[in-house]
Amino acid sequence: MNSKFYFIIPWCFCCIIVLAALLLGFTYELPKFDKVLDSVITFGSIILGFLSALLGILITIQGSSIMKRIYDEKQDVLLKSYFFESIGSGFIVIIFSTIMHVLIDDIRPFVRIIFFIWMFSLSLFLFSSYRIISLLMKILFKSDLDSGDDKNKENKQKKITYNIPVKKKEDKALISNQTLTEIETGDKNLS
Repeated sequence: MNSKFYFIIPWCFCCIIVLAALLLGFTYELPKFDKVLDSVITFGSIILGFLSALLGILITIQGSSIMKRIYDEKQDVLLKSYFFESIGSGFIVIIFSTIMHVLIDDIRPFVRIIFFIWMFSLSLFLFSSYRIISLLMKILFKSDLDSGDDKNKENKQKKITYNIPVKKKEDKALISNQTLTEIETGDKNLS
């Protein structure tokens, strides 16, 4: 599918949700809406922390084959925009949740506008966070599989050498794929 289509999907769903809320008369004047705001702030903070951790993991797999392919196909710009959209909308949600907490008892029309901006940014944050997390999980698992193949190749090619000092040559026991070398210590030659 086209990457522009994936970029537009969260925005379209957000518009649909806000329009449905307008048509159904959904407002912030619900009972215990302050509890919803508290939960949104907590949940948003957790997701922002998780996204930051995923960004750190993505930096550590920079040299993997999947990341090289992403850079070769010029998809790194799209990946960055997904991160910025998700993290930016998360901060907006937290800021507007705090503002809504202060203005929850106010009935002026601009508070209703702030409520719908909050609802739009919350929807955008949820959809864009799901998109980037699912995309990064695919990248991380693909990267893990690729690096696992590289490690298996290295292990097959590498011969393990153990240096085991013993006092008598008879005490040396060879295990398959094991070579023993002589170790020279201070005043004795252990072999």
